[in-house]
Amino acid sequence: MVVDLDLTAHARYFKFCLNMLPSEAVSQDASRMTVAQLCLVGLATLGQLNDILSETQRAQMVDWIYEQQIPRAGAYAGFRGGSLFGPHSSCSYAPANSANLAATYSALCSLLLLGDDLSRVDKQAILGAMRQLQLESGTFVPHPGTNEHDPRFIYCACAISSILNDWSGVDKDAATRYIVKCSNYDGGMTQARFQESHGGHLYCCVASLSLMKRLDALPDRQRTLKWALFRQGGGYHGRTNK
Repeated sequence: MVVDLDLTAHARYFKFCLNMLPSEAVSQDASRMTVAQLCLVGLATLGQLNDILSETQRAQMVDWIYEQQIPRAGAYAGFRGGSLFGPHSSCSYAPANSANLAATYSALCSLLLLGDDLSRVDKQAILGAMRQLQLESGTFVPHPGTNEHDPRFIYCACAISSILNDWSGVDKDAATRYIVKCSNYDGGMTQARFQESHGGHLYCCVASLSLMKRLDALPDRQRTLKWALFRQGGGYHGRTNK
């Protein structure tokens, strides 16, 4: 039996998550910026963003996002994941009061979805911070003091640069070299060299190359396309034999 997608129920759930997280998702409260972006993208995809959120609600959300912007005097300029620990001006817990690439990407996307002109974004501070986060290998860490680095953060850096229309925060040559090294024998893309191909990393790598206008750097575009097509089986799965 074919069941129609209940668009109204989905829109209602997205709106609910923008106001408060359901009990099963409260652990994500420190990542509210990403949750907000996903909900806004969902509403926009359903064509109900302006119907579900009033002009006043959209303006309040824009203000909330800007309240999470860490000024250039902070540990790392950009946007933090949320307001769980209160205003950044009075937060003494450094890990919760430092911006990161993923939250900055989500914040900028959300502001655009809400119709903001980004006039209050400290663009130069963000770009300057990004230059500090790119490693010699070409990939990025999301924030200082972590060893976590993979194509997800290259994508965030490339998307931020594209949104701000300024690539001075990214060494494109180094980022491209890292992505090429993530190419696998089966046509997929990996988190790091010699690891397993994964659909999420494939997206991040290909999208980053596209944003940098470096798609020609893909070693074998047809093999990569074939790998992606073979992930379809009713829906899509992210790994071979899954």
